[in-house]
Amino acid sequence: MRFLCLCPTYNRPWRLLEESLACFHSQVHKDAFLLIYDDLGVFPEQRHDKWALISTTTREPGIVEKYNRMLELAQEFGPFDAIALWDDDDIYLPNHLHYHGQVLKDYELSYPSHVYSTYTGQRLIEPSGGRFWASLAIRYDAFVRTGGFVLTRRADFDQQSLGKWLRECSNGDPSLSGVPTYVFRWNDTGCRHSQSSMKHALDEKWYTFNSAIYCGN
Repeated sequence: MRFLCLCPTYNRPWRLLEESLACFHSQVHKDAFLLIYDDLGVFPEQRHDKWALISTTTREPGIVEKYNRMLELAQEFGPFDAIALWDDDDIYLPNHLHYHGQVLKDYELSYPSHVYSTYTGQRLIEPSGGRFWASLAIRYDAFVRTGGFVLTRRADFDQQSLGKWLRECSNGDPSLSGVPTYVFRWNDTGCRHSQSSMKHALDEKWYTFNSAIYCGN
């Protein structure tokens, strides 16, 4: 099973992308491609056998449009059997894609019941509970069948797409060992988290506001 890992980035320091790349290269499951998309255009484009960084100075109008643009760009590197989300400020343990691959043999969606988190200042295991969409993977055919990402500018864009897939796809838990493979980070990255720009679930201005925040390179 070949994974397309989607990693949107904007105004991030290179060290965070280095961590994302390190997580990707450490995966036990090697049949995967990581696409990093920088729509601030501060990083030079790079193309490799297993990953690419595409750079543009044209800002996408919204986060869902950004993901959809990444899918268009990924056609150059396909085909793919599954999509895995790959946030640039989170951690993916080496068995992450392996467990997703095992689940997606029998299910359309691979979404964990529990994840690691560090936003309290300590590493915790907590139930996903319809959150942490960056921990999921979905079969490409199921993604297409369900209409892909929900096109919205709202702050709960992730929960809208995740909720749709949970309703419309057969779902398995990739945490076969009972141990999460995904770490949601926040204040330990040294960079502002996009959720700090979100006032409420219906907020459609968070993305524009977040674009003006300088994280530093």
